[in-house]
Amino acid sequence: MYRDLGANGVVIGALFACNFAPVATIDMIVNDGIIAAIADNAGIFLFLVLLGIIVALVNLAGGSAAFGRWAEKNIHTRVGNNDNRFTFFIEFVQ
Repeated sequence: MYRDLGANGVVIGALFACNFAPVATIDMIVNDGIIAAIADNAGIFLFLVLLGIIVALVNLAGGSAAFGRWAEKNIHTRVGNNDNRFTFFIEFVQ
């Protein structure tokens, strides 16, 4: 419901700003709104997309499971052995 109100508010506000000209309203919403927001944050968007792709590829290749097996076998310190904090952290990596 609130999402619909926000979209309607954007359209109504753009209609008022463009004196109710439909083509100018669409142009304002697209160029001054959507494209401007994407252009300002394009670097962040690109970084997040690439990071997501890399994480998905590592998971598909079995990297997270391999790291879990390695950690289970190789971490034998007093802090790391049978420590639930490490297991809790690994759950977020996968």
